[in-house]
Amino acid sequence: KTAYEIRNCDWSSDVCSSDLIAWRLYQRTGGKTFLRDSYSDLKRFVFSWFHGRHDRDGDGAPEWTDEVQSGFPDSPIFARWGDWGSSIDPSTVESPDLLSYLTLELEALSRLAQALGRSEDRAEIEPRLAGLRSALDRCWDEERGGYFPVDRDQHVSQSGRRLSRGRGAFTRKPRPRFEP
Repeated sequence: KTAYEIRNCDWSSDVCSSDLIAWRLYQRTGGKTFLRDSYSDLKRFVFSWFHGRHDRDGDGAPEWTDEVQSGFPDSPIFARWGDWGSSIDPSTVESPDLLSYLTLELEALSRLAQALGRSEDRAEIEPRLAGLRSALDRCWDEERGGYFPVDRDQHVSQSGRRLSRGRGAFTRKPRPRFEP
């Protein structure tokens, strides 16, 4: 069974993309039967990210619960092993990848709601979408020219400095000592 067939599953363990898939299927077939049958579960899945378990500070910008959810558990940001990992708890940062995924999900859900004539749902989706876009804007660092995770509670991105540079497999010098 899929997560959508199991009513009491842990929705948060799923990877985002279900609404996008449903939208693409609708675009190809034009059939609304599947949309009508799956819409409520799709909406529940996406909206589950905006509850306390994932949006711990209640600001509309959810956080990962576990690094595995990101699809990249060996991310240098979250990895807890090796000297290259930062060991950051993913539940303590608002991560631009999750915010981007959920933005795409809500955009697709809004289109699904429109196709089904559910204007009241679109009215519920749009403020969440605006909040995600705003949170994603907070992740942008003009000076560094990229999107970076921000601290969940302070809503700032920590600046850093390059510790090493190389191409392909290279040996990295030991970490410099940082003073508290």
